[in-house]
Amino acid sequence: MAARIILIISMYPVLPIMYFLLKNEVKPKKNIVLGVTLPYSKIYDKRVDGLLAAYKRELNIISLVLLLIPILVFFIPWFSIYYTIMIIWILLVILLPYIPYIKYHLRMEIIKGEAISTKGTLEEKTKILINMKLLKKPWKK
Repeated sequence: MAARIILIISMYPVLPIMYFLLKNEVKPKKNIVLGVTLPYSKIYDKRVDGLLAAYKRELNIISLVLLLIPILVFFIPWFSIYYTIMIIWILLVILLPYIPYIKYHLRMEIIKGEAISTKGTLEEKTKILINMKLLKKPWKK
């Protein structure tokens, strides 16, 4: 019984550390949200807020499930099975929270790509006019 308590005391702190580490990625720091540098105008966009809320919700669900596993398996009578479950649990605590992080990071990159795309801007229109031979290249005489 003492070995089980020592295992929980030594392994359990990893979960809140991972949780708060990844939850902190939601706050914009130097225009970086979830590891993506967004234009300042897009940081408070409705789509970005929706993605961040969904990310927090998924992170909370994963953390809650991971929080309950050691408590539920604490009373398994065989220490070898308990130890195996705890080793697998610690690996899951480290890896599972990154699934929503990667998922929403990729979605943020799509929003960033839309925000910085040159479609419809002066540069794009200039390139179209040059290609149509309606405008001379300004650097050639």
